[in-house]
Parts: sequence; C-alpha cells; structure tokens
Amino acid sequence: MLSCRELSTHHASDYLDGYLPLRKRLAVGIHLAVCSTCRRFLRQLRLVKAVLRAQSDAALAESEAKTLAA
Repeated sequence: MLSCRELSTHHASDYLDGYLPLRKRLAVGIHLAVCSTCRRFLRQLRLVKAVLRAQSDAALAESEAKTLAA
C-alpha cells in the first residue's frame, strides 16, 4: 500500500491529471479510501490547480485586451 508521503510527493499531481498507469491509479484509490488526510490534500491540490488555471486565463485575457486596445 502507498504511504502518505509517497502519494503526496510522487503521485498526487499525476493522479489528478490522469497520467498514472492503472496499477498506480488503483494503489492511489485504495489509499484514498482509507486516508482522509490524503483525500483532503487532493481536494486542496485540485483547488490550487483550478485557481492557478483561472488566474492564467484572466492574465491572458487582460494581455489580449491591452494588445487589442493598442
């Protein structure tokens, strides 16, 4: 079974992005079924990714608006 450290340092981001092979995805899923701390960590990581994506989109839109205005 995966440890919390292994999940958080090696597999969490790839798991969220869908890049893990089946065996690792299953191992992460089993770990998440029993570990509320890692479930909370993944929720937080999802939120961080969403916020960064939104900021990136907003910055791009602002940059495009300035270019069009010029």
